[in-house]
Amino acid sequence: MKLVAEKIFLELDEEIVFVVEKLKKAESDSIILVIPERAALIGSSVSLKLLAQEVAKINKTAVLVTEDEIGLKLAQKAPLVAVTKVSDISEEMWAEARKLKEKLVKRREHAKNALLSERHEQKQYAQERKEKSKDEGLESKEIVESEREEEKKIPEEELKKEIEPEAEKKDSGAELKRLEPRIVDVNGFKMVAGGDIADFHKDEQEDISQKALKDEVTRKEKEKKSSIVGQDVSSISYTALAGKDSEKKVSSGVPSGGVLGVLKEVPKKLLGFAGAKNKFIFIVLGILVVFFVISYFILPTGSVTVKVESQDIKITKEVVADTSTSALNAEKLTVPAKTIQVIKDRSGTAGATGIEITGEKATGQITLYNLSETQTASIPAGTILESVETGLTYSTVKAVTIDKKKLDDDPLLPGLFGTEDVGIISEDFGVDYNSSDRQEFRVAGFDLDVVYGKNFNDITGGTSKEITVVSQEDYTSLKKSLVSEIKEEMLQSLKDEAGVDRELLTDTVKYKVINEDPTPGVGVESDTLNLSVTVKATGLSFSKEDIDSLAQILVEQESEKEVEVEEFEYSSKVKKTEGDKIFISLKITGIVTPSIDVATIKQDLSGISFSEAQGYLDSVEELKDYEISLSPGWLPTFLKHFPGSVSKIDVEIEKISTE
Repeated sequence: MKLVAEKIFLELDEEIVFVVEKLKKAESDSIILVIPERAALIGSSVSLKLLAQEVAKINKTAVLVTEDEIGLKLAQKAPLVAVTKVSDISEEMWAEARKLKEKLVKRREHAKNALLSERHEQKQYAQERKEKSKDEGLESKEIVESEREEEKKIPEEELKKEIEPEAEKKDSGAELKRLEPRIVDVNGFKMVAGGDIADFHKDEQEDISQKALKDEVTRKEKEKKSSIVGQDVSSISYTALAGKDSEKKVSSGVPSGGVLGVLKEVPKKLLGFAGAKNKFIFIVLGILVVFFVISYFILPTGSVTVKVESQDIKITKEVVADTSTSALNAEKLTVPAKTIQVIKDRSGTAGATGIEITGEKATGQITLYNLSETQTASIPAGTILESVETGLTYSTVKAVTIDKKKLDDDPLLPGLFGTEDVGIISEDFGVDYNSSDRQEFRVAGFDLDVVYGKNFNDITGGTSKEITVVSQEDYTSLKKSLVSEIKEEMLQSLKDEAGVDRELLTDTVKYKVINEDPTPGVGVESDTLNLSVTVKATGLSFSKEDIDSLAQILVEQESEKEVEVEEFEYSSKVKKTEGDKIFISLKITGIVTPSIDVATIKQDLSGISFSEAQGYLDSVEELKDYEISLSPGWLPTFLKHFPGSVSKIDVEIEKISTE
């Protein structure tokens, strides 16, 4: 029966050793490690890497649950799968955890194989070196050391052979026979062996010491006489007689045989200098050892050029710019926005193009008649009078009251109409309103057979002429021109107001004329128009840091892995506005490369061999290719390694474009 995932809750100060022990004792193959914030385990990348390695060694799969942001980032680099909530764990995450575990196992196997291969190379190199030394007749360091050890052991073994039989006899109860006293040479030191030291008198002891000293002096004199070192070989001469043995004459101290004899004896005599030779060899070997130690532990430096592949990317997303929020919400694609505004004045002058006809109004006087026998007629000022003949209109300049008709005593007579004289003025200007004829006028509000008017004097003074005035078109055109001129300046002012850290959404910029002062006004006679306008421009801006972070997140989501945005551009277009929110279509284009943690690579490479470095770099999926350079160059490949100090390791990233 398959066990469900088992949860293990860790303490703040729980150490990695106890965590691993809990993992091993867990019954389930799938384990959820619930780790509190600021726990010691997730505060160290080393601890998390150790945890990942231990998980790879056991038949378990682990997923970390923590709300610690630093811990989440370090866990990804370990590598381990980590989430903020248990509910976020899915089958895909378990699969990813198993995949990371298999990756670590493969890396460990690769390192193991590389180590075995390196050891094999070392053994092969040592064997080849030994064979080469034998072919050239040279003694290797190991052979010399072995011979020296054997030389040290000879006297000890001789003494042992002499002492052990006596010990055996003593143990067997047989009568022991004391060995004869003798002098034994142990590494150049003269020692007395055998006999009973109590039997030696002082004189005898001195005789033995003197004898040993004498033997030593004699040996050195013989070596000196048999050596050609320091002698003048040009003094050696010989005479050869035909048919007889050659008779050689040499200078004092030179053995017989002439120069050839001496030269033949040289190899033999040189063997007498074993002590001096060994000393020289030891000095050379010591220098080589020091040189090797310096070359292996002090001089090594390493450099790696890792090649990563750059890719073009294009993303279009709908983003919300919200003036009511103050923080970026990457999940909802919402960025905080800020309203900025600037106000500027601009004045300008343009020629007037309007044409109008103007003039003076005609004036005169008429007589009003009231034909009613029962009512008086009240005519207020401004009452319209219309010419019955021309249809032109005039108006009274004052109010009048007309009495009703007065009947005569004689019914056959018509009686007297009520009359009043009143001044009039034409409703418009022009000569057409002038009149010398006798005209009848209708009075507004009365029938013509009740009240009417008639002029008995000329109506004069009406004139007309053509003038230039400010037209509505003149005003509108100048206003539009001034606003258009100031827009470019105001747009730059908005960008300056936003600052270098914020981006202005140009699609949200709006311009509004908040004050205008024309001189003269529309319809006024003038050859020119002067206009001053005050314009307010408003727009939305957002933080470049917010949009860069959002672009980074969108790019990583699109790439499905952690990448670095090498360079990118974005453009925005407002789609709609709802209250404080403006919906923007954000288009991102740029070049991205896989994210490479140089510090981690340096740390992982420190102290490992060339072959192990190859295995490690091969396991980094983000790398397209790499080049390794290790120094000193004179070390054999299997001895080359990266230094233990990361300060001596240089890692360069080379970006190559996708073909």
